[in-house]
Formats: sequence, C-alpha cells, structure tokens
Amino acid sequence: MTQQLYFGTFMDFIDGVEGGYVDDPRGGPTYCGIRQGYFNSWTLAHGGQLMNVAMLADHPELIEAYYLTEYWLPTRVYDLLIAPAPALVIYDGGVNCGVDTAIKLMQQVIGTVADGRFGPVTLARYQQSFNEDGDQALATALIARRRQYYESLNDPVNFQGWMNRLARVEARCKTL
Repeated sequence: MTQQLYFGTFMDFIDGVEGGYVDDPRGGPTYCGIRQGYFNSWTLAHGGQLMNVAMLADHPELIEAYYLTEYWLPTRVYDLLIAPAPALVIYDGGVNCGVDTAIKLMQQVIGTVADGRFGPVTLARYQQSFNEDGDQALATALIARRRQYYESLNDPVNFQGWMNRLARVEARCKTL
C-alpha cells in the first residue's frame, strides 16, 4: 500500500473515532477533533479564510490538509509504514494525546531518550524494535503504554472514552 493509501485508511479510522461537531465547555467548538482555536491558527498560517469549524463538514479537503500537516507529517508516520499497525497507534496518539506525547510514549516503548523529537536515532530504534518484535507486538506494547499514560492523568470524565478509543485502535491494528 502506498503512503497516500495509508493516509486515506488512517483518516477513515480517525473520522470514525473523532466524530462530528461538539461544543465542549473545556475545549470549545470542535469538528472531527479539530478545535476552533487551533483551526483558526492553522488557517491563518496557511493563508486560508477563517470559518466556523462546523463548516468543515462541507470541506473534507481542509480536514485532510489539517491532519496531514498537524499530525501525519509531525509524527513522521510516512517513515513508520514498514510496520503499519504501530504506525496507526502513533498517528492516533498524535491526534488524541498530542504529537510530542505520542512520540515520547513511542520512545519509551522502543528504549530511546523520550524527548518528543523524532530523529534518526528514534527511527533506527523503531525499525530495530519492529524487526525484533514484529508489527503486532510493537503495536500492543504502544497501546499498553498509552493506556498507562491515560491512567496517570486521573481524568474520570474522559477515561472511559479513551479506553473505548484504544479498543478501536487495537481492533483496527489487527486488520493492518
């Protein structure tokens, strides 16, 4: 499968777990996981026109462009596709936990310095971990570490939703 096909596959998954429009008092207006404030900053940085995130329902190309520039490229998923199941865990982690946190959690699992920067040492160790443990074992270890991270947040409001999301990530990984 090509990088473009994986991006589409991963976006289909994200669309299924992020859902539509919500206006949460803690996060504000959000569509498909994209908060209004972040979208405004991104839009201005990319020369676009500001709009309410609810309007993204009519602009899937903007959703894809946002996820490409804010999550796909920063998590370097395109370098991780030798092992698509762990790549999905990392990509989804970037979306749900933040890119730096997702990279740090991966670095902890693969045994490199957890600095949140994805450089050549992290990539080499990821490839080595994949070669030693296999695709599914690495994905399982990444999911387990993410579960520990969520538990450490002590957030009863969101905890069950995070566990449900991880269950969906785990199920999807088994099909990759």
